[in-house]
Amino acid sequence: MKNAIRNLTPTTVVLLILLGTMGMNGKCQTISGTVLDQSTGEGLGFVTLQLQGTTSGAFTDGDGNFSLPTQGDSVHLVVNYLGYQSLDTLLPGQGDHIQLYLQEEAIEMETVNISPSYSYEHQLFKKVLAHKKFNNPGKVWDQPYLDQSRTFVFLGGEAGSFDDKRWLRRSQDAVLTPNDSTQLLPVLVSEELVRHKGREQEQLHHQSHCVMEDMEDQIRSIATRKLTAELNFYQNQVDIMGKGFPSPLSSTALLVYDIYLADSNWVEDRWHYRFNFYPKQAKNITFRGSFWVEDSSFALVNIQAELPSEANLNFVQGLEMEVQYRKMPSGTWFYDSQYSAMQLVLRKEKAGKRPVQRYAVRRSIDYHELASYQQAVEAVDSELAPEKRDAALMQALRRTPADTIEQQAHQGIEILRDNTFLKLLDGFTSMSLTGYYTVGIIDLGPYFDIYRQNRLEGHRVTLPFRTSERLSKNFSVGGYLGYGTKSKAFKYGSHLNLRLPTRQRGILTLRAYDDYFSLSQNKFIEFVQENPFSQGDGNFISAFTEAPNPYIVGRKHLSMNLQYQLHRDIGLTVRPFVNQYQATSLVPFNTNPPSPEAPGFIPPGSYQESFQNMGVLADVRLSFDQDADELYFARFYYGSRKPVLHLTAEVGQNLIQGERKPYAHFQASIKNRFSLGNGYLRMLVDAGYIAGKVPFPLLHMPRGSQSLGLARYNYSLLNQASVAADLYTNAYLEFNGGGVLFNRLPGIRRLNLRESASFKSFYGRLLQDHSSIYQLPAGIVPASNAPYCEVGIGVSNIFKLLRVEYVRRMSPSPLMQSLSSKHGVRLRVQVSF
Repeated sequence: MKNAIRNLTPTTVVLLILLGTMGMNGKCQTISGTVLDQSTGEGLGFVTLQLQGTTSGAFTDGDGNFSLPTQGDSVHLVVNYLGYQSLDTLLPGQGDHIQLYLQEEAIEMETVNISPSYSYEHQLFKKVLAHKKFNNPGKVWDQPYLDQSRTFVFLGGEAGSFDDKRWLRRSQDAVLTPNDSTQLLPVLVSEELVRHKGREQEQLHHQSHCVMEDMEDQIRSIATRKLTAELNFYQNQVDIMGKGFPSPLSSTALLVYDIYLADSNWVEDRWHYRFNFYPKQAKNITFRGSFWVEDSSFALVNIQAELPSEANLNFVQGLEMEVQYRKMPSGTWFYDSQYSAMQLVLRKEKAGKRPVQRYAVRRSIDYHELASYQQAVEAVDSELAPEKRDAALMQALRRTPADTIEQQAHQGIEILRDNTFLKLLDGFTSMSLTGYYTVGIIDLGPYFDIYRQNRLEGHRVTLPFRTSERLSKNFSVGGYLGYGTKSKAFKYGSHLNLRLPTRQRGILTLRAYDDYFSLSQNKFIEFVQENPFSQGDGNFISAFTEAPNPYIVGRKHLSMNLQYQLHRDIGLTVRPFVNQYQATSLVPFNTNPPSPEAPGFIPPGSYQESFQNMGVLADVRLSFDQDADELYFARFYYGSRKPVLHLTAEVGQNLIQGERKPYAHFQASIKNRFSLGNGYLRMLVDAGYIAGKVPFPLLHMPRGSQSLGLARYNYSLLNQASVAADLYTNAYLEFNGGGVLFNRLPGIRRLNLRESASFKSFYGRLLQDHSSIYQLPAGIVPASNAPYCEVGIGVSNIFKLLRVEYVRRMSPSPLMQSLSSKHGVRLRVQVSF
């Protein structure tokens, strides 16, 4: 409790709520005392104390002391201890330290046969598991309901932590002091009311205040969807922070938890049983806590869980949660309320160093039936202004009124919004997520486009920009201007984004540019990475260590792109386009093979300057309940344990020397992430086919990455462009063990290292003779029967940010030996919980 008082821990958050409740109700009290043996006067440890008719209770400590929160002027207390007579007594709801005496009870027992194959608590627990599908609220509840959630984010520290901060000198009135030893700085206060009917959701009310206006939606989404998501312990895994925590009610719970029957109580004509659960391995990402179940239905009544401090989890110093259930008139069980609190730190606290500041995130959810919502609507004065009426409605529905800290947080956020330092921080934080830095009505970025290098341009510097959301939320005009130090040529592009006045998300983009194009660039990479950036492989180490790319051709491009969300889980992209590909000094368009007498000589008349390519691309995106945020004409998708599929088709024709050559390119891909207890398995598999003869810039070439960077969807040892195919498949697998082995090794487990492994494979064929159009450039060969495979094994979470893998090629064919390195060590900056 000392640390909880000095720092903003989840326990502190709970205490704040209790204090707020007492301030409003004036009835919350605590009784404390000691349970003693009547004969000897010695304190009795681990005695069960229960408030009659409720599931609230407590245990005595080793000396027999207890403390129990109560409400009302008197309490009916039941005390039980094995070998002693039960005590049933009525006590005042407040008062001095009391003493309760238990009398020993002699029990005459008959002969008992103990069978090691039978465990009553395990048999009872198996009944709980057997009734999961009937009691799971996510499965049985098909009636409309509402959830009212309140989310808070604070930056907390010890008293005086914010007194000497220069950036806070003019904003000291925003600092909250819940007690003499703690200070809080409000970051976000959000409240939301959502109506649910089956899988459909409708937001009825929402209000939020955040110190960083540009990042408000993202901070709220991360706090509610990633850090404190809705908890369903009936599932085998509980999703928090993008990780799958094994539930104590999972089908394999007894493999990772020690589960004990700890208590029972008679409540409303039925027995209730309490189970305690503890992780078998403290370093594993599991819970500890307890839950109550009702006899006969074997449904959860209440569950409390917390994360052990020893768990191999980054940045999380405290995590606790509680879910209350209520029995409906139909006899089924549904959520009554949920509460979760988390404390995040970026570095460990060390003696003699400045105090560590902690981010505290807490969220509470109350569930309402539709009838109670309608009653609240009727009770609110209809003549109030819309904003005041919504606020009054939310206040009427609240089960726990706003406490003093919450009220002060709103005022503190308004003060901090004018803070110059936080405005600057807001811009850079938003840039890290969206790729753009906002300067007035102009967004500079994406920053991945600012610099790159290749063998044709040398060092390429680009100034990309667009009009920002501050100018208009419904349209944006932008472009870029780039210059190569070696080619001494400017390249440029422009685009116009329009938000369509449709009910579902609709974006229309017009794009034109004159630039260079890498032969090894995956033309469908936008449907794989699905991030706002147009360049980069997600690893900045590659940007500074990759060898200059020699396979560069010119491309003039004009397109009209329509994105439309047909359904929450179905997206459609349609893009008519016109391209003009141009040969470069590094990649000529040769119509005839080189002369056998002079391999480096190009016969006269065999060199073409360019060809025209036109057609239509269509892509259908299928996902399953995946959450996404709108980022001003882009979408940010949150991770999901369900697959994401893309079905893509490009149909068009090429105009070469006055001859039209039709073609079609089909591709399908599936991407998924599987939670494996502490770790996960990330997968991407794609396959494609090109019908018709096409120039080599339109063939599929698996992208290699000749750098020290470990790219997720590039081959680590393969040359940048080496194999051409018109029938192909790629597989990328990435495994993270989460410390399943390292957590068991003495001396190493304290480092919180995690196992990592990867497997990448390409197989393709060149079925048609595309060389009749243009010859493949030197260094690129037709795909044959020889597949390419590479395997990596290594360690991640080094200093919480570095992943190192040794990668080895597993393809023994002479062809692949000539196109790739045999082995190497690769690095990736990878920060995760």
